[in-house]
Amino acid sequence: METTVPYRRREEFMSESGARIEVWSKCGEVTMEVGEDYDPKSNEEDLSSEKLFYGVMMVMTGQGPKEIKFFIPDVTELEDTMKAYPAAVTEVVEQLEQQRIEAMKQQENKIIQAPAAILDEIDNASRKPKIHVP
Repeated sequence: METTVPYRRREEFMSESGARIEVWSKCGEVTMEVGEDYDPKSNEEDLSSEKLFYGVMMVMTGQGPKEIKFFIPDVTELEDTMKAYPAAVTEVVEQLEQQRIEAMKQQENKIIQAPAAILDEIDNASRKPKIHVP
């Protein structure tokens, strides 16, 4: 399937407080072949807008630092994006915490325990006196 998709230029900005913003400005469009499952609206961003604004933050993981990028909706200028950044970071951190809790719950559900009857049998076998025949 052939479709027209925009191509963009990325600019990065950083406030003195540490807020990092990426601005993706539409430069043009190109017609290209995409898969049958291509959905231009699959993300929450409006891909037809002239500029897309993303926040960038670093989080520590068990494997070391990881860069997280997140879309900042309902902004049209860099100044508005800088103002919206703290609330967007808070929302992303809450989502990451929820994902972490869900992952822990899934790990807990993977723990397999033997049936009670077998556990009792093992417990009883360990309590029986051992007979030693010379």
